[in-house]
Amino acid sequence: MIEQDVINKCIMGDRQAYASFYNTCAPYAYAIIKNYISDTHFRKDALQEVFTELFLSLSSYDESRGTFKSWLSKITVHTTIDLQRKKLKLYNNSEIDAVKYVSDDVNLDIQDKDMEQVHLLLQDMPDGYKTIFLLKQVEEYSHQRIGRLLDITPETSRSQLNRAKRWIKKNMVKIKNLTPNEVI
Repeated sequence: MIEQDVINKCIMGDRQAYASFYNTCAPYAYAIIKNYISDTHFRKDALQEVFTELFLSLSSYDESRGTFKSWLSKITVHTTIDLQRKKLKLYNNSEIDAVKYVSDDVNLDIQDKDMEQVHLLLQDMPDGYKTIFLLKQVEEYSHQRIGRLLDITPETSRSQLNRAKRWIKKNMVKIKNLTPNEVI
C-alpha cells in the first residue's frame, strides 16, 4: 500500500511525503469511514481527524506487528468511532438499548450474490446497528472488545448485532419483492 521510505520521510517531516502518503491512503481510509458514517460532510471531517491521528501516530507503526494496511484500518475505525461518540453522542441516546439477556441469535446467511444489496442496505441502516454489525462481521471484533470500544456491555453488543441482522433480513425481503426499477 505504502512504501516504508515514504513513511520514514513523513516521520522526518517531508511535506512531499505527507502528500504522497495522503494521496495513497485517503481512498482506503475514506472507504472505511463511509461504512460507518452516512453524512457526507461528517465523513470529510472524519477523514481529516483520521489523518491527523495517522500522522501523529506514524512513528509508532511497527512493521513486525502487522501490515501497514491493517494498522491504517484499525486507526481509521477507532478514530471514526471516537469521533461519532464525541460529536454525535451516538451511544448516549436510545439507539443502543441495554439488555440483560439475549435469548435468540439471528442467523444471517448472506450469499455472495446478495452482497451488493447488503452494501446498499448498510447505507440506510441506523448508525448504532451499523456500527456494531461492521465491527463484529467485518472487523471481526469480539463482543467484549466492541463493548470496551463503545462503552457498552457485551450483551448490548450482542443484542444490537441481532437487531442489525433482523433489520437486514427484513429489508432484504422488501428489496427482493421489488422489481429492479423500483430498487433504483
